[in-house]
Amino acid sequence: MKTYSEFIAEAAWGRVAKLALKRGTAFLKPGLKSGLSKPPLDIKMVGMPGSGKSTAARRLADRTGGFRTGYDDARLTIHGTRANQTRFQDVHNLTMDRLRNAPTNTPRIQDNTNVSRAFRQSTDKSLRDQAGFRDITQVSPDTSARRAFARNARRDEPVPQTPMRIMASQQKQFRNTEEGKRAIELYRELAKRYRLNRRSARARLGIENPNKGK
Repeated sequence: MKTYSEFIAEAAWGRVAKLALKRGTAFLKPGLKSGLSKPPLDIKMVGMPGSGKSTAARRLADRTGGFRTGYDDARLTIHGTRANQTRFQDVHNLTMDRLRNAPTNTPRIQDNTNVSRAFRQSTDKSLRDQAGFRDITQVSPDTSARRAFARNARRDEPVPQTPMRIMASQQKQFRNTEEGKRAIELYRELAKRYRLNRRSARARLGIENPNKGK
């Protein structure tokens, strides 16, 4: 028969072991609710500015060894600023070229912004025809419009209020569709699996992801 001290020690070590197992295998859970045992390879992030999609995309790329880029990265390369909306075709082509040249055995993440139905559909066509995406998976953060507006206001180069209001309305419509609900559900699963709501050790140390699109 165990003594009281032995019982307490065994219980304590059991808790420690469970905690270590939980933390040590946080990225090795058997699968997502969707049945995916690995992250999707061809991902399109959908959400209005300030929704946190760019942050989630960077963290997902960082934690899976994937590659992410988007129109803002191309604008920064072409114009030297993310706020300049001109020369869209050049921006679009540069983004598609970067995605096409990225490794295909790890996630390729297109950090999209516009949530309108027409824009999403045209982007899908470009991702297939120009970037070589095979099975596009939409992922959308579940951030509220109010929080997105607040985040946008804190940016160095905030998006003007009028387009923000338009995109907020489009995002609301998107979220009420089965397509939108699925995109949000998948985001929540990936966020839990890869801790997308927490900064990585690499980010805390200020180490750049070598696969980040610039």
